[in-house]
Amino acid sequence: MGLKRSRILEKIIRYTFNIILAVIFLAPLVWMVVSSVKPEINIFADMTSVKAFLPIDGSFDNYRTILEKGEIVRTMWNSIYYVSITIFVGLIVNLKSPDYGLNKNFHQFQYYIRSHTKKKVLL
Repeated sequence: MGLKRSRILEKIIRYTFNIILAVIFLAPLVWMVVSSVKPEINIFADMTSVKAFLPIDGSFDNYRTILEKGEIVRTMWNSIYYVSITIFVGLIVNLKSPDYGLNKNFHQFQYYIRSHTKKKVLL
């Protein structure tokens, strides 16, 4: 019975720790989304209370302003363009890197598999 209780206590501690970590990592994301719908005055006025995480007096005027200016499309296109170039160049540069590492030690892998299995493995 003592071993079962220690496992239950271990699970409780582990889940509590994971929940605390999740809150720590998700709190800034929640604050960012909630702050995006608040007026600028209210963002910093509510920093010391729980109201910082609640969308009180929220509206989508900030998003409307961004879309009306039209700069978001150009900014998104620039991001997609530079990310595509980076991925393409990275693929070209690193295309042979994994191949070299796998082929270099493949004969050792074959020997290990053949020596640790009773049946013949065709590799």
